[in-house]
Amino acid sequence: MNHLYQQIRFALTLVFTLSLCVLSSCVGQQKGLDNYNFFGGKTRTNGYEWTGTFSASLTFQEQTRFTRDDKTTKLVGASSLAIPLTFTISYIPTSDGFVTRVMDKTVEWRSPLDSVGGSRAVIAAMPCSDKEDTFYGIANDGALYAFARDGKRRWKLPLFPNTASTLYSDVLIVTDGIVAGVSGNEGGEVVKVGFDGKILWRQASMLAPTKTFAADDKENILVGFTNETFGATDSLVLFAPNGKRLWSKALESTRLLRMTATLGTMGFATGLKDSGNDRTPTLFAFNLSTGALLWQRLLLVTPTGIAVSTVNNPEGADTMIVIAGSKIGIADPMGAVMAFSTQGKELWRKGFELQVVSTPMVSKENIAFIGKQGTAVGIYYVKKDGTFGSVFSISDMPAMLLQPAIDYDANMVFATTDALGIVRVGRSPAQKLLPY
Repeated sequence: MNHLYQQIRFALTLVFTLSLCVLSSCVGQQKGLDNYNFFGGKTRTNGYEWTGTFSASLTFQEQTRFTRDDKTTKLVGASSLAIPLTFTISYIPTSDGFVTRVMDKTVEWRSPLDSVGGSRAVIAAMPCSDKEDTFYGIANDGALYAFARDGKRRWKLPLFPNTASTLYSDVLIVTDGIVAGVSGNEGGEVVKVGFDGKILWRQASMLAPTKTFAADDKENILVGFTNETFGATDSLVLFAPNGKRLWSKALESTRLLRMTATLGTMGFATGLKDSGNDRTPTLFAFNLSTGALLWQRLLLVTPTGIAVSTVNNPEGADTMIVIAGSKIGIADPMGAVMAFSTQGKELWRKGFELQVVSTPMVSKENIAFIGKQGTAVGIYYVKKDGTFGSVFSISDMPAMLLQPAIDYDANMVFATTDALGIVRVGRSPAQKLLPY
């Protein structure tokens, strides 16, 4: 009986999906925001509550080819995360130096980057896109590229020198431009570029910007600058939209980690505080208006990122800050998820015997992260009161980047690395309309 039910359910799903494809030409029309920034938008809060709830009901494996009939040509896999424009359309930067637009498993176009050192440059940090589907990405030749939705290169802007030690920050799109960062042996720099490819401002520093930085509601840019040395003093800086430094906050004996995040009048950062005998993972909260440190809390684990939840929280809290990560330097990995109120009160903690390899991500009803136990890899779901929800194995999936993008329907979108393709975990638009 159960087998018959599954057959009937599959048939209904197939018919409904095909019907929806005929009505919508299978292009997906659920475009949400004007711009697409990774890690939950310009505030980098890894918050996806507006998209719905993370689901593990289905997995879609889509290996991309040049045409629908071509089943033999192997395309090189991703160098960075895919930007999911709709359920069926994505931008995928590839490791052979192309930006690729894919629709329904088929390549619409492949646009090349320029050559550097005898081979094509590749996108070297998280890209972004605007409301016109223009793709923006910083490449390892030190240039910012812009490609239109038809694949034509709009412009290329050389920004930074390219050396073996050069590292690039994830680009950030705001209302009036794109912000990029670079670090090297002689410090770092943050640059804002207009949509016409012209530089709006540059700010140099003796320190290196962290990998990911955030904008607040006024589009001030919150950047962490690091010595990349334990025990030294790192700084947090807030830039106005015109590039003016609004304030700078020194954090003694602290090495800032990957990202900053903002929420209203508050800014958040994580770092490792060096006491001489130990390095303690710490969460910092700041007043964005003044730069004043509001509070700091010690963490069980070194965080992979910061997430902020604004609905369905315990103890009636309007907002909670979520940290996920792992302990470093022990034989058996130990991971944890921790939640704090905006006043710094610990709300709950949940431990796991695994390594956390992605940022925590918050949906309407649950929190998710990617965890590894040896060769086993899974998506772990935690309820918003801190209780364990479920785990969904992705161990048998093709090799892929283990930080997913989130599409406009709360699906997790993984870019594959050996061959060009997508692994999507969640539910199709058609299934979300079905009554079961």
